[in-house]
Amino acid sequence: MGVSGLLPFVESSSQEVHVSDFKSVAIDASCLIHRGGRASATDHLHGRPSNKWLGYPLRIVDAILHAGCQPVVVFDGSPLPMKARTDAVRAAQRHAHRRTAVTLLQEGKAAEAEKEMAAAFEV
Repeated sequence: MGVSGLLPFVESSSQEVHVSDFKSVAIDASCLIHRGGRASATDHLHGRPSNKWLGYPLRIVDAILHAGCQPVVVFDGSPLPMKARTDAVRAAQRHAHRRTAVTLLQEGKAAEAEKEMAAAFEV
């Protein structure tokens, strides 16, 4: 996600620091939830309700608090018209992963289906 090519572009003017060097830090809620969604891929694949996805974001927030820093969790706003094409491509990819996951599950390939379902997780 994010801006393609941004990291190499700013790399020469960046430095590694610890989160405790800051009083507060903004974190992208969608990114954390998406990463956490991989933990509940199996439940989603089988249509079971799950809150496992919440574990990862909560651990990150807890780690930031433990470092003495105040987390500011930022949620996405409205879809950007400029990203409409990218959003459509990503939605199509998630849909394809979901279809593949269902097919693999029907073929008895549960482990492979779970990997596909993890890629299909939508925030």
